[in-house]
Amino acid sequence: TYDIGEGIKAVALYTSKDNPRLTAPYEGVVWRQALEMVLKMPPEAGLLVQSLGTGWVAIGQAKARALLGVH
Repeated sequence: TYDIGEGIKAVALYTSKDNPRLTAPYEGVVWRQALEMVLKMPPEAGLLVQSLGTGWVAIGQAKARALLGVH
């Protein structure tokens, strides 16, 4: 996990298995399962989705619910 500030912890999720920041061993997960995983985390946790470049996006529970269509 990564500390992304203000007591928020995030699990890194890479968009490509070729990302040089991804170290072995690693596991793959489908997008829906990753979002469902966020809903099982503590409220102050989430996903940090990292591109091959420098782009990233943080996804917490509210965003995961919206993406899954869960209310």
